[in-house]
Amino acid sequence: MTQSKVTDCVASDDQGRTFLQNGTLRFVVSILTISFAFLLLHLVPTLSQIPHVPYTACTQKRAKSQYREAPQRARDILESMIAQYKNGDERLMPNSVTYGATMDAYARKGDTKGAIEVFQIMKEDYESGNTRAKADVRIYGTLMSAHVRSGNKNAPIEVEKLLMEMVDLYSKGVLKEGPNTFIYGTLINCWSKSELPEAPRRAREILEAMITQYKKGDKHLTPDSIIYNSVLDACARQGDIEGANAVRKLMQDDFDSGNKRAVPNLRTYSMLIYAHSRGGKPNAPAEGEKLLEEMHDLYSKGKLREPPNTISHSIVINCWAKSDFPEGTQRARDILESMLSRYKDGTSNCKPNAITYHSVLDAYSRRGDIDGANEIWKIMMDDFHSGNGEARPERQTFSILIDTWSKSNKQQESPIEAEKLLQDMIDQHEKGDILEGPDAIVFSSVINCWAKSGLPESPKRARDILESMLNHYQYGNEKVRPNMITYNSVLDAYARNGDIKGALEIWDLMNNDYLSGNLSAEPNIPSYNTLINAWSKSNKQKEAPKEAEKLLKEMIDLNAKGDLKEGPSKIVYSTVINCWAKSDLPESPQRARDILESMIHHYQNGIEEVRPNTITYNSVLDAYARQGHTNGATEILKMMEDDFDAGNIDAIVDLRTYNILIDTWSKSLNPIAPQEAEKLIEKMTKHNINPTTISYTGVINAFGKSSLPDSHHRALAILEDMASKANAGNEDVRPNKITYNSVIDAFARKQDAEGANNVWMMMEKDYKSGNAGAKPDLTTYNTLMNAWCVLLVVSIVSSQKKFYSTVLYIIPFQKDRRAIFLSCVFLDCYTSHYLLATLSLTGRDRKARRPTWKQKKYLPP
Repeated sequence: MTQSKVTDCVASDDQGRTFLQNGTLRFVVSILTISFAFLLLHLVPTLSQIPHVPYTACTQKRAKSQYREAPQRARDILESMIAQYKNGDERLMPNSVTYGATMDAYARKGDTKGAIEVFQIMKEDYESGNTRAKADVRIYGTLMSAHVRSGNKNAPIEVEKLLMEMVDLYSKGVLKEGPNTFIYGTLINCWSKSELPEAPRRAREILEAMITQYKKGDKHLTPDSIIYNSVLDACARQGDIEGANAVRKLMQDDFDSGNKRAVPNLRTYSMLIYAHSRGGKPNAPAEGEKLLEEMHDLYSKGKLREPPNTISHSIVINCWAKSDFPEGTQRARDILESMLSRYKDGTSNCKPNAITYHSVLDAYSRRGDIDGANEIWKIMMDDFHSGNGEARPERQTFSILIDTWSKSNKQQESPIEAEKLLQDMIDQHEKGDILEGPDAIVFSSVINCWAKSGLPESPKRARDILESMLNHYQYGNEKVRPNMITYNSVLDAYARNGDIKGALEIWDLMNNDYLSGNLSAEPNIPSYNTLINAWSKSNKQKEAPKEAEKLLKEMIDLNAKGDLKEGPSKIVYSTVINCWAKSDLPESPQRARDILESMIHHYQNGIEEVRPNTITYNSVLDAYARQGHTNGATEILKMMEDDFDAGNIDAIVDLRTYNILIDTWSKSLNPIAPQEAEKLIEKMTKHNINPTTISYTGVINAFGKSSLPDSHHRALAILEDMASKANAGNEDVRPNKITYNSVIDAFARKQDAEGANNVWMMMEKDYKSGNAGAKPDLTTYNTLMNAWCVLLVVSIVSSQKKFYSTVLYIIPFQKDRRAIFLSCVFLDCYTSHYLLATLSLTGRDRKARRPTWKQKKYLPP
């Protein structure tokens, strides 16, 4: 809930309850008054000389009625009077009170058009000779009120025009009275409610004009607390802290100089706190709390008539809750607990209400602190059950708690607990403990919780909740009808699991619901993006990019026809490009490039939102990298650099860009690949981009696959340089198992088993010294065997014995041992050269001299 609603909701709460309680009484009194007025009109002869009195009374009652047709009924009575008056019955001549009552009926509804029409009728009536219809200050005030309540952004300007008209008429003697405090207050209030950028300045200028006239002796323009608070409100709504403080000083100076009507009150300080809360400054929570403490101090000294109330405390709590300070949550909670303490000690005007609790809950929710949120939830329920009806849980209470679970780090528990809260909410609503049951937003939050959990059952649970919503809707509960957010959350649950079949079923369900009349279920940009994402994560690599591109084209067509409010964003384009990049289809690089070029074309035609960024370019580069297409990758890099030079700061070449380019060269099998990869490292350094382990490992790969005679020694030199830099403190280049495996592979390719063995020993030493990322794995040992088996000398057998026992020690699972031992390469080595007898094998292992087809499926690549 926004901070502006904090004030509005709390302020209107008591009024709302009073109106509901007295609604029937008001209706009865209205009917009796109107009936009595007509009875007087027709039956009481003593009033025959002044029959406009009952008509006017009837008009006034109609004006104050809450009914929608009140303005028209009041006007009908007025026009009936005018018609009879023009037919010669001067006893029904309407006066300013009659006209004012009719205008008030329109003003109460914010109907400026109707109020102005009645005002014009009044003017014409006066000009035609009805001296009783002369406009006065009250008439102008009523017309101003109509503008204030209209919600028209130009209302303050129109009200100022009316003020100028009044000043002019008063100076000419047409009006007996000039504008008074009420008139100026109405204008200031109009500026305050407008939220126009110039509102604080204009409100303050009008206030200063009043003060000037007041100091000259015009007692009708004495500013009071209401006037000052209205100006403060104008400043507070726009977070104008400096302006609010200046108005406060004016008010205090005015009060100190003898204007007792300008005494600062509870609302004054609440507006100052509100100004800080809207100001966006880092010190806002602390300043708000200082003002709160000042209010308590002034009240204890008798200088403030009322102590800080629920609104004052709630604004400060909300201020802390929205802040990024680590202590924000605790401070919000401390203030809540101080409110509870004062309330229990008898200060009834500061008892926490649902909005107060929601602000504290929101503070915990923003940080994903579900334990803290649950503690506040318990305090709220205890407060409610102990008699504080204002602390009754609401729909929003449950919504915040569910949202907190979704943000917590308890991903395994969160969807289950969120669903429990949903059921608890349903149960409490049925018991009458809460006034509203869950709506589509609450259901959607629970679905989102399941979607984000990543649990295997999340798609099914999300779908079950969706179907329960549809069932509730079919039984007449309109509030739980699924909307696009609901469907998108279920789609996301399937997309995260790569379940394209389930995602397509939800997509069809969503479209059918929309076509059946549920306009809130219309697929939007996130819907398409989620479905495209589902395709990209599916295991249907051949179909996925084509289907994703179909959806992209569908979005473009729907947007062109006006059936989709927005066209695809750069995120959607990038997702489709990524889909192509991952597919490994022969045409992938070209298709990814075509989409990139279409984005550039759309941007050049004025669609700013689709200008490619670094992620987009990197995805296209990745498509080329997977197939080792260095020429295409180089061209994309040139496009990217040109785009950046042309002003696209979002297309900056970054670390990932260089890593992809290095990877492209390493996969290219181009004779110059190692040199080009090294050049890229130099270029990175030149552009202040620090190479990482991934960068250097890519260069090692390029050397490892090279036919250069000393390529394996060059790879080893890079590894040693990385280790040296890491030991000197640069953790970003510390070698990992992939780095070591790449160097071992480089030696294996050169048939240098002894060199491979030395690198392996380096790797083990690094791992044992604390580098957890250097732990040997299956690839390590398989690559070593490839290196060893090329040696056809029997003397190596002892080394193999040692190696095999090491493998048995490090890899404890029998399947993994057998997978390594039965490596096709190693088997070929020891069976071809009769080395089997020299190995220390168990009885079971001896039987496995040659792998069966069943065993082969476990072999490493």
